[in-house]
Amino acid sequence: MKPRDRRPSLSHWFEYSLVRCLSLVAPWAPGCAHAPIARLFGLFWYYVLPIRRRVALANLARAFPGRNAAWRRKVAQSSAAHFVRVMLFEFFALGGKKPAVLGSMLAGIDGLENYERGGGDARALICVTGHLGNWELAAAYFSRIRGRKIAALAKPMHNPLVERLVSRVRRACGWEVISTHEDPLRPILRAVREGRLIVFLADQDARRDGIFVPFFSHPASTARGPAFLACRLGLPIVVGIACRSPEGGRYRLRFHPPIVPDRSAEREAEIERLTRAHVAILEEAIRENPEQYFWFHRRWKTRPKGIERTAE
Repeated sequence: MKPRDRRPSLSHWFEYSLVRCLSLVAPWAPGCAHAPIARLFGLFWYYVLPIRRRVALANLARAFPGRNAAWRRKVAQSSAAHFVRVMLFEFFALGGKKPAVLGSMLAGIDGLENYERGGGDARALICVTGHLGNWELAAAYFSRIRGRKIAALAKPMHNPLVERLVSRVRRACGWEVISTHEDPLRPILRAVREGRLIVFLADQDARRDGIFVPFFSHPASTARGPAFLACRLGLPIVVGIACRSPEGGRYRLRFHPPIVPDRSAEREAEIERLTRAHVAILEEAIRENPEQYFWFHRRWKTRPKGIERTAE
């Protein structure tokens, strides 16, 4: 796939300047101020972007039809505040954090034996996560504290200037960033040969290239990459999710049991089975922590043929 025209516009420069200034100022704020400042910026973002607000509320109505409008508004606002806190106070600090300080951001790790069963640090491993909790912290922990080589597939942001800024932080954490807007297969296979941890954020709309599997009981176009790679190379998939815990606002990283491919099964059926499995694990984690999920993405934008797209 050819890269899109990434020339920055005036609005891109304005957005980048704002993000850059905040990223430089935020680390100086005391820890006790992070939550209230994030909530203030989150509410501002929530109310000044009516399109994204409508998307979030529509997504929540679809995912939680039994909840009332007041609950959905509260979760959407909390989601905005959480996202601001992750990106403003936590993400931009990852590259500069000393390993000991970085480790203190984690309250603990659950299911480490599942990570070890999947191959641990000894060989290439496919790790699937989503835009839930702090999806960047877990990778930074493994790369900077455990010395694990990581290759992360990332969908480029709409703003190329912010994209470069974010990529610099990820590379400072020791990751190789593989763009999904170019053919990623060759760099992925190279990363597998090098024994890297291959990280997929597999919870965004994959358009017509994806496979439709249930997500909150609705068909959602989901990236085939993790399951395809697992089937092709015989590698297990481990879902790892870091959610904020009540323990001082720190995170607990949880690894779920490995999803092992059956290489004797029919390829397309097995890709669907593996995809359904990792999506179901993420959904359950979201149900437990709905305020930590990024509801502002049009997850159900692509509809299966014969089904009309609903308004979002």
